[in-house]
Amino acid sequence: LALSFSLSDESLNRGPLSEHYRAYWRQSIVQASACEMLGAQLQPGMQNEYFLAGLLMDVGRLAILRTSPREYFPVLTASQEQRLPLSEMEAKMLGVTHAEIAAMMMSMWNLPKEFVNGARLQHAHLETIKSSLQFESSKMEIVMAISSIVGEYYCSHDQARSFKIYQELTSHFLNWDDGQREQFLDMLSAKVAKTGEMLSVSTSELPTPQDLMMEANRQLVHLTMMAHVNSTQMEARKTIEEEKRQRLQVDNQELQTRAQTDALTKVYNRRFFDEAILKETTLCQETAKPIGLLFLDIDRFKQLNDNYGHQFGDLVLARVAECIRKVIRSSDLLARYGGEEFVVLVSQPSEKALERLAERIRVAIQDEVIMFQERRVAVTASIGGCVGLPPKQGSICQELISQADEAMYDSKKGGRNQHHIRSIISAADKQMLQLVNQARFSRWLVSLELLDITDASRALAQYQHTTQRLGELARQTGLLSDDQIDQIGRDPNSQDLRFGEIAISQGMLTIEQVAGLLALQYEHPEQLAKLMLRIGLLQDQNLVELVGRYYDQLKIPHSATSSLR
Repeated sequence: LALSFSLSDESLNRGPLSEHYRAYWRQSIVQASACEMLGAQLQPGMQNEYFLAGLLMDVGRLAILRTSPREYFPVLTASQEQRLPLSEMEAKMLGVTHAEIAAMMMSMWNLPKEFVNGARLQHAHLETIKSSLQFESSKMEIVMAISSIVGEYYCSHDQARSFKIYQELTSHFLNWDDGQREQFLDMLSAKVAKTGEMLSVSTSELPTPQDLMMEANRQLVHLTMMAHVNSTQMEARKTIEEEKRQRLQVDNQELQTRAQTDALTKVYNRRFFDEAILKETTLCQETAKPIGLLFLDIDRFKQLNDNYGHQFGDLVLARVAECIRKVIRSSDLLARYGGEEFVVLVSQPSEKALERLAERIRVAIQDEVIMFQERRVAVTASIGGCVGLPPKQGSICQELISQADEAMYDSKKGGRNQHHIRSIISAADKQMLQLVNQARFSRWLVSLELLDITDASRALAQYQHTTQRLGELARQTGLLSDDQIDQIGRDPNSQDLRFGEIAISQGMLTIEQVAGLLALQYEHPEQLAKLMLRIGLLQDQNLVELVGRYYDQLKIPHSATSSLR
């Protein structure tokens, strides 16, 4: 205690740091008085030791003032101007805090370890203090931590923060309520005045508990308002950012649409079609499903342009595109190939289905009423198509396009306003596709007159499922074992032949069984039956039996129908 007073010397009365010395002693007296009062409650008879601990816990601050005044003055000034805790500013600007120096000095003076620990922890994070100290074994350190924050409450510029920590510490360690906290602060003010008089340090500049509470409340209101303002600003920024993100998303979508779409007809452009046909043929190659393509050319389009003008020609292109769009399915893709030519990429058609689609498109264009100066102008189109089944290796894209284009010129040569369809599917593949179509669940329901073709088509238009590989279906239905599937995969011809072709050649499956599995690839009966039930095409009470009969007709085990129960 004598040493700490000698450190202060005569600087209390003169010099540029005199106010900082007086502020140090005022806070030390508050802390010492708080320690003494709390010590008297927790360990009667030990209050003098608690008083000493409170008086010395900030001795590091005094030591820095005495030994490094030039370096410390900017730290003190910055703490006041930025309204930040002194220990935080010390760590930032000096790399060490007065609490660390105080702990080191107390250790050198051989003061009790409780003093040293209490000094080191006094400005620690609240959660660190809670987790590091236990009430029964750390009473001195707990009292020093509470007294330190009370000193900041009286002497710092941030009463709201200090009072909140004071509440937390006294609730956690002492189980105090608001009334006990307020009573303690009232009693402390009288104690501080007596202690200051004893040490000849003026405490008249210290605020009263009422003034402190008013200032704390004012700061809390300010903090609440600032938090509300910040929250409002943050929400506004979030809203602005979200609006920017949505606008960017819309802009990107519009850019993508413009990059994929023909500006005049609003259908896909040639570039998008070229990418789509590659993807579709790859998919059909993996699932052994057919792909169809229609080429369409507006008849005598140059004459229409010459006779009625280019604006009328643009109108014809847009109206023809709309005619085609109304006829094709949502799974089909329409694109403007160039000039007056359009293409339709048809998903999984039979040759007959492609013919029927071509005829519907031809009739729709022929029947479209397109007027020029109150007079109807006849518009027709010549259509060519091709259906193919991609091989296991290689691509049929170019051949499909070439054959469809040549078929379209056959229609031109034949007198226009007609269609011609070609097939590049082998005879063996045609036979298999015919068996597959006959085995499909929807076709079977139509054959039993449980559905008509229109209802079946309506259900299939809404039907979506993930296509399974043939080997996986064979394993699930029990037609092939894992060893048999592995054997097929190791077959020397597996690079060129499809799974089903190898299974037939090795006598593992019949043609009818492969056709049944391919039909399951097209239409999973349980999933399609559930869809038909949901849209009112089938009755619930017969569903399990119906699907079971279908599997029996395919001669395929049907334990999977349990998913309908």
